[in-house]
Amino acid sequence: MKDKMFRRSLVAASVTALLALSSPASANSAAGSIYGKATTGTEITYKNTKTGVSRTITVNDTGRFNMNSIAPGTYVVSDNLGNKQEVTVVIGTGAFVSLADAPERLSVVGSRITSIDTSSVESSAVFTSEEIAKLPMARNSVAVALLAPGAIQGGDAFDRNLPSFGGSSIAENGYYIDGMDVTNLRTMLSFASVPQDAIAQTQVKTGGYSAEYGRSLGGVINVVTKSGNNDWEFGGSAYYTPDALRASGKDVRLLDIDANGDVYDTLDTSNQYDSLDEIAYNVFGGGAIIEDSLFFFANIEGKNKQRDNYSKDSSYEYSNTTPNYLAKLDWFITIAMQQLMRVTTTRSMVLYFLKVLKPFVYACMKLKQQLSALKIQLGISKITGS
Repeated sequence: MKDKMFRRSLVAASVTALLALSSPASANSAAGSIYGKATTGTEITYKNTKTGVSRTITVNDTGRFNMNSIAPGTYVVSDNLGNKQEVTVVIGTGAFVSLADAPERLSVVGSRITSIDTSSVESSAVFTSEEIAKLPMARNSVAVALLAPGAIQGGDAFDRNLPSFGGSSIAENGYYIDGMDVTNLRTMLSFASVPQDAIAQTQVKTGGYSAEYGRSLGGVINVVTKSGNNDWEFGGSAYYTPDALRASGKDVRLLDIDANGDVYDTLDTSNQYDSLDEIAYNVFGGGAIIEDSLFFFANIEGKNKQRDNYSKDSSYEYSNTTPNYLAKLDWFITIAMQQLMRVTTTRSMVLYFLKVLKPFVYACMKLKQQLSALKIQLGISKITGS
């Protein structure tokens, strides 16, 4: 009975921690900005093309404007003179808009060019889900991070899938989901994860980032997840990587010389019998609970990963059928001031907080027992008069 009550208390504490850490104060790292120039005194309005969320400000005397804490997405920016421009806001980056004097525009269509954000000194790169879907790569955040300049796979020697940025240790990185730090603060070698299909944008910071990303000397992987919009949408996907279509590995054999001088080879590493078979499937849905204000999104991922590995004198079998999920609620409390309350939870987040909070809860229970024992002892001493 005590164990059941402890589990319930632990779950309640973890949910409370998730709600607290998902507050608007920590959401700036999961947003972008719009800045630029326009005619002095005009009113500038931006509106999200999918959610309908909008905000209006007045251009200052210098003809400049800057609007921060804007959720990633596509926006139409317009003034009260009839000028307008469509821009895409990405995580942690500013989008420049020029509405001054309605200049003539010449559009050139070509290959993808990453725009330079002159409002920031960070060295970073942003990858959207649409861009990642076009690339033949593994479906995880580390594989996306390795696309950034200066990033290499640094965990191979330790049997870990972790990146190294600019020669730093794999234990010096930071990992964020929707503005919340999900790095394992004990080892710095693991982090909470979300289904890959639930990720909208991934920002990889390799240098020059601000102090809000503390405890990281290497790089920062900053993820923002998908959100609901005014149109209810549902869908699913499946990914199958059969072992039958994989090339067989080759054994590693070493040459040696016996006492008679004869050359022979010995097996050092066995690879040809290794196998890996994996299937993953996703179901998602989301939309507006209250139009232009309250949005919901959820993604559930199931998997079945089977792996057999053989070495020189041993072998092991690995199986993973644990599902993962993401549930997200975005509430624009005050539309005019863009005050956003965001609650994001995943299976790995809940398990992480359960693990972190468990020693703290046990310590509190131990302290309560000691205080109760001290109270009883004092009561006995008072009765005996000693």
